[in-house]
Amino acid sequence: MGEVTRSSEPTQTQVRLRGDRVAQNPQTHAANLDFFALRNRRIRGMTTNQVFAAVGVSILLLAVVVYVTRAGYRRVLGAAVGGLVMVAFGISIDALGDAMGWWHYTMGTPAHGPALLYLAIWIWYGVGVQLIGWRVSRRFGVRGLVAFIGFMAIYGPLRDYIGIAATSGTVQVVSSGIVPVVADVLLWGTMNALAQGVMWLVAGSPESDRLRYECQTRDTSV
Repeated sequence: MGEVTRSSEPTQTQVRLRGDRVAQNPQTHAANLDFFALRNRRIRGMTTNQVFAAVGVSILLLAVVVYVTRAGYRRVLGAAVGGLVMVAFGISIDALGDAMGWWHYTMGTPAHGPALLYLAIWIWYGVGVQLIGWRVSRRFGVRGLVAFIGFMAIYGPLRDYIGIAATSGTVQVVSSGIVPVVADVLLWGTMNALAQGVMWLVAGSPESDRLRYECQTRDTSV
């Protein structure tokens, strides 16, 4: 029997079926075209100086949080380790989101943002915000911890979408549909739960350590 060759050109039936799908869902088709067109663009977005500025602001905010929360060295260490786990998990989900077509970065690589951007995220959201969560848990117990994680699961996606709108997609682009939204909510909730859990393992339960300057305050009051 002779070999059967397959043409790479689409048949008339395939062309007609594709046209029917586009006609039935013109908005979805247009959104997908916009998404993948943006995916192939290379927009620098933030300049190097702006990224360095974000790191500097994150350090200043962290210093304020450490002072206000009166966290001890062990608690800060626990938050730092928890933040590392949080950022590592976030980086892996960023790659998954790009592979699934949920979102991608328009600076750095499509699957990952610049390293300095992750550094800023670790300093503020990984350490500073987790110390705030520690104080909430210390004051209100398990209910406070659940409320903190729930708040971050809502705040995080809002921050992402508002940031994308404000920067016109020059840092990150999210695809249309409910799936990316749900994935982003789960991402932020899981990241903060992981960070709090690791901080608990390293530094102990929220109420296990004394606040900084607590001993000195007690001594002067005697």
